[in-house]
Amino acid sequence: MAQIKRIPQTFLALVEESLSADLIDPGENKRFVDGLTHRKVLPWTVIAQAYDGRYGIQPDGRTMTRTEEGGAFIVGANTWMTIVHHAAAKGGIMKGRWVHIHFSVFGSFDYLSFFDLPLTVNASIGTAAGAIIIEMLSDPYTDTASPFPRIARKKARAFRLLDLITQAAPFRSERAGFLRHARHLGPALAFVKTKMGTHFEAKDIADAAGLSVSHLHALFKKHLGVTPMDHVRDVRLSEARYRIVAERDTLADIAQRTGFSDQFHLSRAFKEKYGISPSDFRRQHDASM
Repeated sequence: MAQIKRIPQTFLALVEESLSADLIDPGENKRFVDGLTHRKVLPWTVIAQAYDGRYGIQPDGRTMTRTEEGGAFIVGANTWMTIVHHAAAKGGIMKGRWVHIHFSVFGSFDYLSFFDLPLTVNASIGTAAGAIIIEMLSDPYTDTASPFPRIARKKARAFRLLDLITQAAPFRSERAGFLRHARHLGPALAFVKTKMGTHFEAKDIADAAGLSVSHLHALFKKHLGVTPMDHVRDVRLSEARYRIVAERDTLADIAQRTGFSDQFHLSRAFKEKYGISPSDFRRQHDASM
């Protein structure tokens, strides 16, 4: 935590001001077959707890690990992973619950990328996360005359989960530089998110950030690891991938709303980055964990 304390409070305040919970999607399955294995990548973070049995989890580049009884795994966005379901008794049934969740700062930057994910967590944290997921699953949609209290509860639960994650996951020290330059990077990222569905150039992003194009390029390469326009492509693809699995809109509609010239442009870019066509991705997507 020492690196966090060295970051000027002014910049932490900018992060706090823009932090939002953009996706909160809980689920549960009480009938996972022992040994069921699947491989997937998601455009959001997943927290999954096995409450009868265990998960085996292997993010790409890591070894396979098992959650302990009542424990959970947390895997960040855009991370390929292999998931194995282990029943308590061989040949039995495993039960698990999960939540797909996404937090952003400055409109388009994944807040949880500040932290060292993926990781498995112990039963204490897993049980606490599971209890919050149960609350999410059991909160009725029409329990009051007004829908607004439920919206408040939903957001509050999301931030309780964020509290658990950020206590368990170490801060990535290399992100400290990003926060120090938040005064410029923040407006640039917010511009990309807001204008995602329109045509613009790197100069437009630089103007929004109050920087020259060369300075903007240098900041993006140093602190995000990509050029400004590569970041634009990634944001558009991430949004398109979310819409492909969360909505039933046509690919043409999704392409238009995410800044691609047409569905063929989207399909080419999507397959180049993810190795699968948008149509096949939609067909293969399984919301269960």
